[in-house]
Amino acid sequence: MGGWQYFRTLAGEGEVPEIYFDLDSKIQKYRRLLAYLTIFLPIMIIFSSRSSESPGYPIIQMVYAVLVIICVFAMVKILGRIGKLKHL
Repeated sequence: MGGWQYFRTLAGEGEVPEIYFDLDSKIQKYRRLLAYLTIFLPIMIIFSSRSSESPGYPIIQMVYAVLVIICVFAMVKILGRIGKLKHL
């Protein structure tokens, strides 16, 4: 349905089911997420520079700055996770 796939499995007590079992599929999952963030980051930077005409400019700039920091932090964490998986 629209590129989404739904899986269903019984989970044991205190167990979280994982749909990505092998290292290659986990790495590909993180690379896709990294690609989305890589596309999202420049768009956010462009929008932050275009909002200078609005009356709440300083507040909007702070919100964009926080979002950019979160995005960069997430990208660094994902790169670290990919590095760990490659060394397993």
